[in-house]
Amino acid sequence: MIASHWNSSRSIIPATASAEIATQTRWHAVVIGAGPGGAAVAIRLARHNMRVLLVDRDSMPRPKLCGCCLSSMALAELADLQIPSGKLRPVPLNAVCVAAAGGSAWIAMERSACLSRESLDSTLVQQAIDAGAHWLPGVNVSAIDSALGDPHAWALGLSVGILGRFVSQPLPFSGIVLHAECAVVAAGLADHIRIQNGSGSAIPRRFPWPAKRPLERRQTALKSRVGVGTTLATEAMDLESGKLVMAVARGGYCGLVRLEDGRIDLAAAIDRRLLSDSAGPAGAVRRILHEVFDGQPLDGFTLPSDDALTVATYRATPPLTHRSSLVAGDTGRIFRVGDAAGYVEPFTGEGMGWALASSRLCAEAILAHWPPRVHPADPIQVVAAGDRYRRTYKRLFASHHARCLRVARSLRSPRLVAGGLWLTRRVPWIARGVLPLLIGSVAPGHAHPWRRQ
Repeated sequence: MIASHWNSSRSIIPATASAEIATQTRWHAVVIGAGPGGAAVAIRLARHNMRVLLVDRDSMPRPKLCGCCLSSMALAELADLQIPSGKLRPVPLNAVCVAAAGGSAWIAMERSACLSRESLDSTLVQQAIDAGAHWLPGVNVSAIDSALGDPHAWALGLSVGILGRFVSQPLPFSGIVLHAECAVVAAGLADHIRIQNGSGSAIPRRFPWPAKRPLERRQTALKSRVGVGTTLATEAMDLESGKLVMAVARGGYCGLVRLEDGRIDLAAAIDRRLLSDSAGPAGAVRRILHEVFDGQPLDGFTLPSDDALTVATYRATPPLTHRSSLVAGDTGRIFRVGDAAGYVEPFTGEGMGWALASSRLCAEAILAHWPPRVHPADPIQVVAAGDRYRRTYKRLFASHHARCLRVARSLRSPRLVAGGLWLTRRVPWIARGVLPLLIGSVAPGHAHPWRRQ
């Protein structure tokens, strides 16, 4: 389903490998999913001369449900990727209006930006191609199984379907196997890839956080909210570029921001019960905005009309808060990054930063234990790579995830949020400490890598 008012003027990035070549090549790594996490892994591995195949179900560019906000972590990780100047043009964010329970406050922002996923994802995919990775869209990976690979070459087998509309001379849907020494799963929240002879993906029971033991199946928080979103036309609301509006209601919260091309991005985290009671996402978003803003003056912006919200086409995600095993499969050759690895319902801007940072940690772990090739069959030292990835991931993300869990619980109480807003209006310096808790922060004095002079 295509999000409304998607700007499809950008050129489609053509495949750089045919289906036949993809199945006949033994890849050092196959990266599944071409979002920020997957594309960034492909960039880093390809720059070190690994034979990398990047696959995705869709072509690029394509619309994607996302808040489109880049946290300080995301901006720092993008800078670390050394994307050539001018390839990415995010819009710096300078203020956010947080509104809840009849109260609102504008809070100054630093080291944050917004950028459409069409622009971000396609730019990163092109950078992966330029680095030497091969790109094949229209690939649906259904299962990964070491038994399908060549045990003498330490290879995995990936059972895939090739969607004919993206490639010339498509192969039959069933019976296709890609061979790779390792696989990086960056398939997002909707990761339905079966991992044979090892960790799988299943719907969970309620879980403690952080994990007390290694995970064998995906686990999702019992009351996790669902992500929904759309894009609206430029004229759908008056909202200055560089401003972000966040509305917090009892059944969820909704964010609105103007993208670099003028469209309005709308993204929300909504209770499943509210979605059901509202007969879908349009009704749920309307209820959130009416609950928050009815009866109070709007300061510096207008809201989309009910008609605009009703006719918009929405995308939705599975429940947001979940965790999965970082390293999977009986041979430990399957790595998960980004949303596929774990996700905690963020307030704004965190998801892409986590995806990019986890992709860096994964690539560093693989590269640290990928020996110079004396013989073509020399294996990646996957046990050591997996141990390093788990260790560095926990070190970086434990505090971020714990903070986001606390914020997510606080957002269940709009009155608590409104009380905090009341305090920030009367003691403005408090806001400087509140905002980093909501959206994450970097060390004081960290330069904004995308700030326009």
